[in-house]
Amino acid sequence: MKKILIPVVMLVVGLGGGAGAAWVIATFLSAPPEAADAGAGPVAESTPPADGAPADEAHGTETPPSPSDGAGDPAVPEDAEFLRLNDQFMVPLVRGDSVAALVVITLGLEIGAGQSEAVRSREPRLRALLLQTLFDHANTGAFEGMFTASSNMRILRESLTRAAQEVSGDTIRAVLVLDIVRQDM
Repeated sequence: MKKILIPVVMLVVGLGGGAGAAWVIATFLSAPPEAADAGAGPVAESTPPADGAPADEAHGTETPPSPSDGAGDPAVPEDAEFLRLNDQFMVPLVRGDSVAALVVITLGLEIGAGQSEAVRSREPRLRALLLQTLFDHANTGAFEGMFTASSNMRILRESLTRAAQEVSGDTIRAVLVLDIVRQDM
């Protein structure tokens, strides 16, 4: 009993430590979006004109599209929405009979407009297939060495997209790797 209990406890502690490390990295080391604008100086508050038109229209100027909304980007269709999967994926990297490292991945989905409820209703099955795809990717040794090289990441994204489309058909257009962290044990 003790021979089984100790590795199980170690695995749980390792997974918890990896999740904690990913949380620390995501929370404390990434700059919040407001911080990028902080260097621009104080923002003057404006009041909308009395006729109810937005301030930019009243002055005859056009508001440029925000870089984060995908407007003007030919690679992003106008009817696309982006959905972040709530929980991270934890993939153990096994060498011999022990866990040598842990990869923590946050995924997002590019979906058609108005499809978020349909995708959320299939999320348990979607997560299961995505996790199996990540395990298969890990078992080929793809998370070793330069695993973030663009060719390796392209292969990972394509295989995750194929798996997601097995569940949802064309509802999911692409799987996006938002964060990836590897913690060696």
